[in-house]
Amino acid sequence: MADEGHVKASGEILSFLVKNGRKLSYSPGDVVLRQGEHSNYVCIIMSGEAEVVRHDSSGGSVSIATLERGAVLGEMGSFLDNRRTADVVALTPMELLVFQNHTFLKALRDVPELAERIMRNFAQRINSINEELSGVRRSKLLYAVSLLIYENMENPHSLSERVTISYDDAFFSYGLRQGKLLDGLVILSESGAVSGIAEVSKGGFISGERINDEAGLSAPKSSVTLTVDVPALKASLKGLAKF
Repeated sequence: MADEGHVKASGEILSFLVKNGRKLSYSPGDVVLRQGEHSNYVCIIMSGEAEVVRHDSSGGSVSIATLERGAVLGEMGSFLDNRRTADVVALTPMELLVFQNHTFLKALRDVPELAERIMRNFAQRINSINEELSGVRRSKLLYAVSLLIYENMENPHSLSERVTISYDDAFFSYGLRQGKLLDGLVILSESGAVSGIAEVSKGGFISGERINDEAGLSAPKSSVTLTVDVPALKASLKGLAKF
């Protein structure tokens, strides 16, 4: 993943900033920016490559991006005056142009192209965060629904099984209201983990999501029944377990 979520500076921008910054050199493995440190300066990569690594509270880490020449680092901190959200580690010998936050903010006023690139970058980050949150919510929903189905199976070692889930059980066990449960089942049906989804009312079996009685009102439904592809459901649970 190269340069995702980071601004790349053009030759005009670099020329302007070189006049006000200072050059620093780094060797492979050097930490250029450290997660948690105060963001009091901005860097531009003049040569070389770096990796962005984010650490979590459990001690794990994940590589977010690879940055190349022209990438701007730490620009968010110049606006928010916050702490670094990730490490930036040199992958190759690097030369960076470093300057204080106030110099960077002055450059935004004096070089419209840089201001435009920064604003576009912020918009892309917000969009990326929204997409990530949406994906996490979807994954958590699928995990809860898959686990609920598994818990209601009589023979988890079978290849296929017909399962009925009460809406009360879904709500009290996992906080899943009827609509959310059905949403999750529809998504699982697209992967082949479940099929033959139908709702059940107190008066009997009803195909489909809605049915009107003679008075034109929706018949009360207390549960949903479906056919489970057990190996596919187990694969779904395994893939979603990290959420």
